[in-house]
Amino acid sequence: EGLDLMGRQYGVANKNIPADKVLNVQVLRNHQPVKSLRGIQFSDQAALNLVLKDNAKDVWSGTADLGLGYGKNMLYDNRVMGLNFSKNFQTLMMYKNNNTGKDISTEVKDLAMQDNNQSEDEDGLLSLNSISVSNMKQERYTFNHSHLLAGNWLWKTGKNSELRLHGNAFLDKSDFWSEDATTYLTLDGMPVILEDEDIKNTQSEWKGEANYQYNGSRTFVDNNLRGYIDFNKSMGNTRLNGADTQIMVKPHKCYLSDGFQLSHTTAGKHVYKWNANIDYYDLPGQILTVENETERLALRFLDVRTALDDVIPIGKHDVDNTFGAEYNKQDINVGMGLSPKRICPYHRETLYWTPSMNLNFGSQRIDLSAKTLLTHQSYRQSNSHNLWVDPRISYHWDISGMSTLSASLTGTHTPLTAEDIFDTPIFTDYRTQEINKGKISAEQATALNASYQYTNPLSGLFFYFQPVYSRTTDNILYKCNLDKSLYTTMATDSSYTSSTLGITARVSKSFSWAKAYIAAGVTHQRTDYRIMVSDDLNDARIYYTTFNVDYSLRPWKIVSLEGKSSVTWTQQKNLTDRQFSAGNTLNWKHNLGIYFFFTQKIMMSWNNELLYTNKKMLGTNYFSDIAVDYRGKHSEFSIAINNIIGKSKMERISLSDTMKTYSVNRLRPREFIVKWSFDIN
Repeated sequence: EGLDLMGRQYGVANKNIPADKVLNVQVLRNHQPVKSLRGIQFSDQAALNLVLKDNAKDVWSGTADLGLGYGKNMLYDNRVMGLNFSKNFQTLMMYKNNNTGKDISTEVKDLAMQDNNQSEDEDGLLSLNSISVSNMKQERYTFNHSHLLAGNWLWKTGKNSELRLHGNAFLDKSDFWSEDATTYLTLDGMPVILEDEDIKNTQSEWKGEANYQYNGSRTFVDNNLRGYIDFNKSMGNTRLNGADTQIMVKPHKCYLSDGFQLSHTTAGKHVYKWNANIDYYDLPGQILTVENETERLALRFLDVRTALDDVIPIGKHDVDNTFGAEYNKQDINVGMGLSPKRICPYHRETLYWTPSMNLNFGSQRIDLSAKTLLTHQSYRQSNSHNLWVDPRISYHWDISGMSTLSASLTGTHTPLTAEDIFDTPIFTDYRTQEINKGKISAEQATALNASYQYTNPLSGLFFYFQPVYSRTTDNILYKCNLDKSLYTTMATDSSYTSSTLGITARVSKSFSWAKAYIAAGVTHQRTDYRIMVSDDLNDARIYYTTFNVDYSLRPWKIVSLEGKSSVTWTQQKNLTDRQFSAGNTLNWKHNLGIYFFFTQKIMMSWNNELLYTNKKMLGTNYFSDIAVDYRGKHSEFSIAINNIIGKSKMERISLSDTMKTYSVNRLRPREFIVKWSFDIN
């Protein structure tokens, strides 16, 4: 209804607002949310606006799901949700729980940045132990006990002002088991490490957000305050090359962030902008190492940024000037056992000026900008002052109402952070240790991309084609060492240049017959890089290619089909010494869903999944799920049986630029669940 209730957490709305409350969905192209900038500053952003039915407005309503089932143990999948959408107040409040493998935490992830000045969330050097099975739904291999409580409230505090609050808590206990054989491609003889892990993860994550916005015809004000704290940990055991080893890691995180924006447009259409951000992160952690010592690690980040934007007319053109300043302080504290922590602070101060200009030639537009940065960095006794220029040029051509062509060329400098500089040995997992060289430096990158897009809604034909090229210099070159089972990566004084060349294309077509739709897409990427094999510098290359086909049709009124097939090919080559090449992997995946509409109230779905690789020893994996739904006017009843056909374990081989890993993961057993959903009015 034109209001932004969800902010950056629109996953809650996507997954939970009942479809029968939505009248239609408006697609807003070139959406400019700031009223005072409409018709003055171009926006290439898109937005979706949900238009609700009249009976969903100005009333309290709700939905409840009660699900119970059995597999190896009792299963549950429940939800209670309350909704109210009115002119001056909107809310969506919800509680969910399940142990069926569904990851409900994704619904409260920040899926979009509110503005270009808001920083990404920082993560520490430690993380929870986890697994990921390529090409497979997470629900098939996740053993969880999850609880999610979320609330979203929005008040219209005036004609042009609003206050929005978010709050959520995610609690989960999950366990996983896996067998891994890791081959190190950068070590002489390519040694193999065997691990048999049995891990229990506990997550307790709490997050809140408050946003005030005034969106007037001349002035725009926005202040966004966010806070987060967690108490996560992984505990368990592993058999490391046949020896029992205890696992413990506590990767905690806490942050407080505030972002402020002000924009004012004068009567003469002159625009002034000012923004300021302050972020503070505290990332303490503990990890039990393979040497049976506890590493105590703490990272603290303070990031302060401010920028002023002003438009200066020069002849017939306007030059948008952004003047900004940034201050960044990062402290890393590390101690082993009872020894005192070693503290090493890193500071960075930056002043920058970014002039930009738009040149319009009918249906064509050229955007030019050049960010000039004066940066000072300090770490221990070393200091550096740098003057950099990061140019950007982009071109956009609306060839017709159906086709567009665009291209851009960008250059950037990225200073290393304290995590990349800190030269005291740090364990990033229980048997992996990283040592940096303690020197200040920066990576320089150049990116070139182009795209052509054709859209013809009348004929149902859509086409997209995008080649890309990127080149990064001054990448740190690491030397690797394996001492029994302790894997160490140590930064050398050398650096290397990497380059990536890729192409992405997709074409889709809809047909009037049987409401058919088919789409095909391909992505191919080649990356050249360098690695140290023992003491020798080697050239290496990795290829990644994926091809997929999507289709759907409804040949008869009672039957609908939706399918997708994909193949992913990965290959790693050592161009200097072929004996250190990892070879290739080829993974196929086919999904087919068949839906039967026996009546307007009764529907049955039959979902099939087929997975296989080019390694015959890994076999073929087929999974089948069936569900039957009965939908009444205000309620729904369903019975689902999952993993009717399937295996208890999944074997896979994966490749990276320096490692080859063979993994065996446990899968969920055959399960059934009965669910009753009903409206609460």
